[in-house]
Amino acid sequence: MRHKFSNAVLFSKHPGDKRQLRSLCSRVITILSVLWSDCAPRRRPWIDGGFAASFRQEEIATDTGYKLSGIGGRVEVIGRDNDRRERVRPNLVAICGERKWPAFVYFDEVGYDDRLFFREGMDLAVELVNAGYEGAIRCYSDCIDNEKYENPERCVISISEDGFLSIRIHWGDEILIGPLLDFCRAEGFTEEDGREEWEKGRKTA
Repeated sequence: MRHKFSNAVLFSKHPGDKRQLRSLCSRVITILSVLWSDCAPRRRPWIDGGFAASFRQEEIATDTGYKLSGIGGRVEVIGRDNDRRERVRPNLVAICGERKWPAFVYFDEVGYDDRLFFREGMDLAVELVNAGYEGAIRCYSDCIDNEKYENPERCVISISEDGFLSIRIHWGDEILIGPLLDFCRAEGFTEEDGREEWEKGRKTA
């Protein structure tokens, strides 16, 4: 049965200041990167999702971006798929010759079977957030029995164009998500869902 680890907690915050928003988001990504890279040597963490540039049009290579693929650790320059029938041709001149920001960066199973690539992907996500990109990444702690979504720890980190930051954590091993929960609480995030019920069942006399 897929998604059997359905218990989750949602943290959200609207700082009102873009610099604070980016700082919080980048710190969340960094914490998760360290936890899953260093504390789980037998795990195979990976990333899906993507970010889009929120700059002025003249600063962006319109409809052109990068796709990072966990299959073979490839990085491709691609065009945005506007209507799912026709792929826009990448504008290499805009990215390389005119030195514009890529319009987007996609993550597709980044880090799958390559722990270093996972760490590099998370580092890139931090750089994109700090540069002003918006979007979301979905992070998975493992791939149990080669089933992509049978993961006890999952985390979705999202930063929206209206300055809203949300972190949804599906828990499993306390070591791999506890420090992130502590960080969100210490920073005053709004917390929702059934975390208390889960903790009650784990307490010992």
